[in-house]
Amino acid sequence: MIYNDYISIDDALRMLGVSRPTLYRWLRDGTLKGYRVGRQWRFSAHELKQFVRGEAREDRLAADLRDAIAFFEARQKRRSQP
Repeated sequence: MIYNDYISIDDALRMLGVSRPTLYRWLRDGTLKGYRVGRQWRFSAHELKQFVRGEAREDRLAADLRDAIAFFEARQKRRSQP
């Protein structure tokens, strides 16, 4: 299923109930996904609804854990080589 409803930053702020600096921080640290269209930000309404329900955070946590495990496995492998 394809979701083509993209909303402005003002609509995203209302939907999330957070301040503009918080939203920009979430974009910067990867907590929330947004799309730049020229000088404006757009957000998938579907992805924001998932984020509000907590689904996106669980996916992000799983991805972060996979990355951390891969990092430490590679580090351990390098240390065990002569």
